[in-house]
Amino acid sequence: MNVSGLQIEQCCEVLASVEAQTNRICKQIEKIDNAQKDERRRSLSKDSSATIIAELASVISELNNVHQLLEAHKVTVLFSRAQENI
Repeated sequence: MNVSGLQIEQCCEVLASVEAQTNRICKQIEKIDNAQKDERRRSLSKDSSATIIAELASVISELNNVHQLLEAHKVTVLFSRAQENI
């Protein structure tokens, strides 16, 4: 597999991880939503808030990884094209 193919595969793996994390965040929000429907629990629990914040931080980190991989891929493609023109 060439370098750009490997980078694209890495991006796909990271995006799959982001999708899984996003699904976990959605489930946490659904739990909060259901808890708020119960009048006895109107505020977010500290644990739920901390979990959501940690998941969002992880998603942001993964998206940053995708960005870096795509930037590296872009540089590789540009360098490859420049070499072809020489």
